[in-house]
Amino acid sequence: MKTNLIFMLLLLFFQSSYIYAQLKFVQYSKEYYIDPTKKSIPFAFDYKNIGSKPITILDVRTSCKCTVTKYSKKTIQKNISGKIEGYIDVEPNKQPAHIKIEIHTDYYAQKSIILNIALKTDEIIEITPKILFWKKNDTKDGKVIILKPLKNLQFIIKKITNFSNKFTFKQINDNSFIITPVATENITMDILKIEIEGENKICQTLFVYLLIK
Repeated sequence: MKTNLIFMLLLLFFQSSYIYAQLKFVQYSKEYYIDPTKKSIPFAFDYKNIGSKPITILDVRTSCKCTVTKYSKKTIQKNISGKIEGYIDVEPNKQPAHIKIEIHTDYYAQKSIILNIALKTDEIIEITPKILFWKKNDTKDGKVIILKPLKNLQFIIKKITNFSNKFTFKQINDNSFIITPVATENITMDILKIEIEGENKICQTLFVYLLIK
């Protein structure tokens, strides 16, 4: 009986703590596509204090110096809405990224709130094939990969790397490469990484998986 009473008191305490103050966001994660014609991307996260007491935003921090934030109200009264907004500077590298925004409040049960922003780019290149395969002890024949630009976009290849010296690659022309294994006696795997830059500095990274099995 005593245990049940203690449990009920604790439950009531946590329930009252929950409704004391709480910032509830409409969305906690958002995706934005990078516009190659713009230097920055505006964003906004709407919230409301659904608790019975005011709550104060003490600080807002971001995982990237490229992100500038502001908020419409520092202390939010009950049933009052507001927003965390700002912009992300995408110059000079218009590349996909993940940005975390951490909001600190004065309420002990909601000391921090995490918001997430994913920056995406439209694909500028399609690569085929994405996997090259050789059988163990096969002849060391070269195989071709082809880069196909989408939407008639111009592009340049900034850098090509692989993670071992077990394959060689040679550029045939602007859009194709030949990949050759150094040897096929052993089972192995490698990854070819191709970094592309298109018009308006839009970047894309492509991967080709190389297997001997």
